[in-house]
Amino acid sequence: MFLKKLFSDTSRICGANFSSSELFSPFSKSQFLSSTDSVPPIRTTDSSVKKQYAVLVPLVDISGEPALLYTKRSSNLTSHRGLVSFPGGGMEEGDSNLVETALREAWEEVGIASE
Repeated sequence: MFLKKLFSDTSRICGANFSSSELFSPFSKSQFLSSTDSVPPIRTTDSSVKKQYAVLVPLVDISGEPALLYTKRSSNLTSHRGLVSFPGGGMEEGDSNLVETALREAWEEVGIASE
């Protein structure tokens, strides 16, 4: 798979300009992580659900600007050929929740470490 970077004008999306240094600052990371502390792990107990899936939407720094990282599937594949996607996939037995699934898949597909 090829890594692709989507350059986005953040002012069109959220009405404000953010530099990568602001968005990825220790303060911003701390605020984000503290707001996710109260979110319970996601795992269904519904027996009719056969498989669960998760994706990671990675934000990256490209020349001082925040951008999204995504993959483009090979045109040689039999399904979903040439489509753009975020790294992700199905929950496996060793995954305790969908966050772990998304992080594992991101590592396997594009080499993003979980920390």
